[in-house]
Formats: sequence, C-alpha cells, structure tokens
Amino acid sequence: MQSEKKHQMWLDYSRLIAIMLVIINHSNEQININPLGKSSILLEFMGRMGVPIFLILTGYLMINREYSKQNIIHKFVKNNLLNICYSAVFWTVVFSFYDFFFLQANTDDLIKDLIFQQRPLPQMWYIQILPVIYAFIPLLSLVKNKLPSYLRGIFIVGTIMLSVGGYISTFTDNKYIPFQWNFNGSWSLVFAMISLMFFGSYLDKFANKKIYTTFIVGNSMLILFLSVPLFMHLPLQNIFANFWYDQPLIFISGATISVFLYVVLNSVTIQTRNNLIFQKLITLLAKLSYAVYVLHYVILLTVIKLINPSHGIKNTLLLAAIVIVLPFAVAYILSKIPKLPKFIFLIKK
Repeated sequence: MQSEKKHQMWLDYSRLIAIMLVIINHSNEQININPLGKSSILLEFMGRMGVPIFLILTGYLMINREYSKQNIIHKFVKNNLLNICYSAVFWTVVFSFYDFFFLQANTDDLIKDLIFQQRPLPQMWYIQILPVIYAFIPLLSLVKNKLPSYLRGIFIVGTIMLSVGGYISTFTDNKYIPFQWNFNGSWSLVFAMISLMFFGSYLDKFANKKIYTTFIVGNSMLILFLSVPLFMHLPLQNIFANFWYDQPLIFISGATISVFLYVVLNSVTIQTRNNLIFQKLITLLAKLSYAVYVLHYVILLTVIKLINPSHGIKNTLLLAAIVIVLPFAVAYILSKIPKLPKFIFLIKK
C-alpha cells in the first residue's frame, strides 16, 4: 500500500493538465458547434481526456490504501465521501438558483434542477455523480486485495462488453446489439468511471520501461484502429455526439495519456525538484483544481457574454486561457475566507 503522506509532484502537474483540458473542451463546445468543423472535433477529443485523467488519478491515490480496519473506513467517510456529498448538494442548490435567476430557467426547470432530475450547468454531471463513484472506493480496495483476479476479470469483461456494444451500435443504430450489451445511461457511465479508477490503481505497474512501451504502442495502434472507421463512415455531428466517457475511444485514450503522464512527469519532477518556489506554486494551483472545475462554467458564460468571441480554434484557445486564469484567481481569493467549509472546494490543507 502506498503512503497517504508522501507528496508526488507529478500528480499536481497532471491535475493542472486535466483541468486545462476540461476548460478547453467546454470553451470549444460554447463557440465552435455551429458550424461544426474538424478542428472542433479535434478539440473535443482532446478536451475529453481531462475527466479520465482525474478519475485515474483518484484511483491511483484512493484505491491503493488500507481500508480493512473500521476506523479507516470511518475516516474515509468523514474526510472524503461526506464532503463530496455535501459539495454535490451545495453546488446543485447554488447553480439551480443561478440557472433560475441569471439564465432565465422556468420554475419547472428549477424544481428539476433541485431534485437532481436535470443539470443546472453542464459540469454538474461530474459533481453529482462523484459521491456514487467514491462510495465504491473502499469496496474496490478490499476486493482487490482479496480477489484481484476475480475483480480484474469483472472489469475487463464488463468494459469489453460496454465498449463493443457501444461502438457497434454507433454504426448500426442499435439494430444488432442486444440491450444487455448496450446499457446506455447513468449506470454505464458509473461503470466506465469506476473502471478508470480501478485502472488507475495499477499505474505504478507501468514504471517498468518494457511494460510502459508495450502499453503505449499497443494502445496507440488500438486507438488508430477504432478512430479510422469512425472518421471515415460517420458525419461530424455523429462523431461529436459519440465522444463521451463510456465510449471505448475516450476510455482507451484517457488511459494511454494517463500512463504517459505518470512516466514522463515522474521523470520531469525528479529533475526539477530543487526548484522549491515553482513546486509550491504548482502544488497550490493543483489544490484549487476542483474549485476551478466548479466555478469555470459560470465564468465561461460571463466572459462569452462580455466579449462575444467568434468561431475558430485560435479564439477557442484564447477564451480557454482567460477562463483558466480567472477561476484560479477567484478560487484562491475565496479559499482565504476564514473557516470556509472544506466541502465547498474540497481543498485539503
């Protein structure tokens, strides 16, 4: 089991890369959908890597811990799971009223937002589903220690079924895949997210150069195999709609990039470990990544309203740069409020 106390700088770099990708993705979706071009598809694909990176990092940190003692479970529930539950409820209420007062949602929408029947803002899907995902962490850790082969088999078989079913149904309009092999909806997403976390718990296995090279090369070929027919046979709108987290292309690409970051950033951070000032800055920003995720969509909508950016990849990247800087500044200022509840931004001291 890895130590909870040891700080790993590569994780901080990875969190910052992940939140930047998320913001690039949402900026792209706001200004590049009409008309939808190949550059928009590329940015969408790149941006979708942010969430898998976050989930894999969570699995790496949280699953490889000791949960067999009762007090450890209690500590996890108190310090992690409950805070995430409180955060989901808190931000659901805040953004539901934001949607009602500032985005002119009607009363029916407000009620649906407040009772989790729809999302007040797009990023809320992740915040609201996190408590469900986190609830599985101790169970995954315990079963991984007792029945590792059995658990790996469940995730390998389940992921293949979900991926094959989803991928084939994309091209056949659900004609040739039984319902059981194409379980779309929230639970398929939960399974995909838990699978990514479970994969993350094995990241340290890729420190071996031979394993790392084989994985990167093999997955790169698989990504190419999956993406070529997608781009050759589907219109851009269909490709765009299929870039979701329960799809094999996103799952495999996210896992590949996470392994790449693990190996490369571990090497980079070892080489730069004497630059303490820079490391402290990166660590500070990484601690604010959840806060930035929470706040960025409101700031994104505000900036778009103020500057009305035009369509194009350059404008998208410029918009994303602005929206990356502003939430960090706002989150940092708010985090200095004395006795700010931990669940607001999930900032660990």
